[in-house]
Order: sequence, then structure tokens, then C-alpha cells
Amino acid sequence: MEKESKSKNRNIHGKPEISSGHDIAVTSTQWLGAMVFYLANLAQTPMNELRSKKYARRNFWVGYLVRLLLLALLLFLIWHYYPGFDI
Repeated sequence: MEKESKSKNRNIHGKPEISSGHDIAVTSTQWLGAMVFYLANLAQTPMNELRSKKYARRNFWVGYLVRLLLLALLLFLIWHYYPGFDI
């Protein structure tokens, strides 16, 4: 029973779930990656299964790439529609 209470409310790295900004960023990136796979599967696979520890690394990297693509798209749109803005 003691082992269960120690692991309660901990993320995949064994740290408390929301202890610092880094943990929040990792968790939200993993959630975004799981959402991409959820939408790609047309909601046929349950979200809880996609967010499991088994797929944590995959979800993290996919979510990270989605964030980078969105940032690149935002910078491109700013550069394209605001001619006075130089990057």
C-alpha cells in the first residue's frame, strides 16, 4: 500500500504531476500528441489508451513537432502579412 501512495499523482518521470513549469509543458505536449493520434484514428481508439504511459514518448515528440509547425506557421503569417516586420 505504501508503494501505491508514493506513486500516486506522479507523471511518467516519477516527479509530482504539476511541480514546475517544465512538467506542465511536458504534460501538455504529450496531450497534444495524443490528440493528434486521436483525430487521426477518427476517435475510434479511446483517449485514455492513447495517453497511457506506453505511448508517452511518441506523444511527446509528435506534440513537440506540432508545436514547432504552428510556431513556424505563425511566424510566416506575421512575416507575410506585415511587410514592415523583419525577422
